Amino acid sequence: MADDPQSNIIQFWSNELKIKMTAPKLTEDDAFLSNTPTGTLVYRVPAPHTLTGQPQESLWEFEALHMVLSIQAVKPDFVEMLACKSTSKCTLRYHRHYTPVLKYVVPPVVYREAEIELVFDPKSIMNRIKDVASDDLPFVQAKIGLANIDFEGYVRNTATYRGWYNNNVRGKVGDQKIADNHNVNMLWETGYAIHDPITMNTCDYTGKKCYVTKTIPAIFSIDQKQGYVTGGQVITVKGFGFGNGKIKPMVDGVECKIIDQTAEQFRCRAGKAAAPSKLTENVPVTPASTDGKKRRLEGEAPAPTASAPAEPTPSAPAPAAPTPAAPKVETKEVPIRFIG
Repeated sequence: MADDPQSNIIQFWSNELKIKMTAPKLTEDDAFLSNTPTGTLVYRVPAPHTLTGQPQESLWEFEALHMVLSIQAVKPDFVEMLACKSTSKCTLRYHRHYTPVLKYVVPPVVYREAEIELVFDPKSIMNRIKDVASDDLPFVQAKIGLANIDFEGYVRNTATYRGWYNNNVRGKVGDQKIADNHNVNMLWETGYAIHDPITMNTCDYTGKKCYVTKTIPAIFSIDQKQGYVTGGQVITVKGFGFGNGKIKPMVDGVECKIIDQTAEQFRCRAGKAAAPSKLTENVPVTPASTDGKKRRLEGEAPAPTASAPAEPTPSAPAPAAPTPAAPKVETKEVPIRFIG
């Protein structure tokens, strides 16, 4: 074999499909665990549809797939072909009874540090996993795109998983890119789980735009609690997913001009508003200030009232005609709303 583990190209021949396939390159983890000078090459075989490059649905008709292994060892001066004299010693079998199935990702729309739940059926794989350390789990890792799902604090190593039954495990989403579709991979001690072709996809009403998981930006905090219709206030928003340069924050329907931004924070300057923000039914607030200028962000606690009683206010005369209701103001993009 080549001394560099990642210079060894894994190839498979499928008896059922009658095709030869080049497997994905060794991961850095597998390369680290390998010791090619002594003849040890660690490789975790991908799911059948990843290996064959065929739609997963087209493989459901097979109860088992047999793959004959060979290796191309790329060395500085030549390429060495390695194969077993007896194919039975280098045959890998995929069997549906021993392949875990991912059923659901809940929710399918995620963001960094969000909690997520994976629902899966391990099938009969637990009968094949015998040498797992007492402090390890039968599955090695799960990823959304290239980011690991963190199970620490969510999953106990004493947990058991029932075969031919929907089990669930919770974790926290890691750092990843904003994307309309990220794949989900769940790696077990024996290989990767496959996806249920029906339940693992979420589609729009047309059925043409589908995804496994979608990663969106998220707002974690907004530093300002009140503002003025005159605008000019600098607002700092912290969160995730702001690094793509396509941010257009709106404050009560008025654009907040970007000053600067990073992936985790942006600052913007509030624009001038035509009038104080209107109250919403579900936000408990004190009455608007009489100067007509001061505004407060939606969700802010009511301002404290003085302990001394206020002087009585004379009743206003009845209006000659009802005042038409103010038009509804919607908040878009960044959900900041000012109220009087």
